[in-house]
Amino acid sequence: MHLSPEQCLHFQTEGYLIVPDFFDQGMVKLLRLEMERLVAEDRGRNVMPAFTGKINYLITPLADKSTLFRELPNRPEVVGVVEQLLGGAAALILDQIFLKPARVGAGNSWHLDNGRFQLADPTRGLGMWITLHEASRANGTLELIPRSHLLPPETFTPPGQYLPVPPDESLAVPMVAAAGGVIFFNFGILHCTHDNPSDRDRAALVYHFARDG
Repeated sequence: MHLSPEQCLHFQTEGYLIVPDFFDQGMVKLLRLEMERLVAEDRGRNVMPAFTGKINYLITPLADKSTLFRELPNRPEVVGVVEQLLGGAAALILDQIFLKPARVGAGNSWHLDNGRFQLADPTRGLGMWITLHEASRANGTLELIPRSHLLPPETFTPPGQYLPVPPDESLAVPMVAAAGGVIFFNFGILHCTHDNPSDRDRAALVYHFARDG
């Protein structure tokens, strides 16, 4: 897969890019089955407090638990697109699955990935958010604020991954994609997910890359 100049420009200016059907449905099925195996083996944990009655099931790291998940970021189509968007060779620095079960799935509050990774230039890192199920407004898909990577660092005080005060949510754009679609966004983009009140599970496989050098 090779991105067009227009797609690369959109990523650079807006801070994100949706690529529908990045993976075919055969691969989606394999990824979903592998996730279900790890869940059945209880290889992750619910990061929500028990009293909330909500579930945000996190599996990380993945490389030591699954050959499929370990090899996926090395596939030529993934390496090629990541290098296009970051402008050079990149290294994988984190892999995760977030599973938000039907009706009780919990979202993640507004945050910046660079609050965790602390790159001097957040645009040298990106998240690759792979939809293992359809992602829609109805099931609390990823939302982000375009161009928020252009805001000055002092906007986010105190510094950290999660914002103490939510941003203006009227600026947020929902990332809607069928299973197999991918949302790329740089480390400086404000983003969140919402609860999943729908009757179907919603899961995302997420890889984080940082440009070498």
